[in-house]
Amino acid sequence: MKNIILTLLLFLTSCGYNPIFLNNQVNFAINEIKLENKNQISYKIKNSLNKYVNLSKKPRAIDIEIASNRDIKITSKDQKGNAKTFDLIISVIIIITENNINTEKEFKRSFSYQTKSNKFELKNYENTIQDNLTNKIILDIDKFLMK
Repeated sequence: MKNIILTLLLFLTSCGYNPIFLNNQVNFAINEIKLENKNQISYKIKNSLNKYVNLSKKPRAIDIEIASNRDIKITSKDQKGNAKTFDLIISVIIIITENNINTEKEFKRSFSYQTKSNKFELKNYENTIQDNLTNKIILDIDKFLMK
């Protein structure tokens, strides 16, 4: 057992692991975050970006405006005309203002799923999908801002 732990410790210390988003690699600070539409997606993105607000001694100061949209489309129906499969699409547009220059970037994620007989379970499933897609978009935004 001690040999396994020692071997594992040796591999982990020599593999060069570094966290992807270290705060010391951030070269910008966010002055203000504006929400165009006040919905759950926009608030979740804003809360994730709050870690970059008012960072001292950063060379770039930016303002961000967030517009988000959730859309559920019916992709197929059964013979009776009832919805059978759906496509949930989350799209987020961020506008970054730096030195009076605006840069706009759209992030979009989608997920296809089948209906459920219980509408309560379907709504909970859609909320879970929305949270997962929003988290993926947040990671995409973080990567975009780090460039």
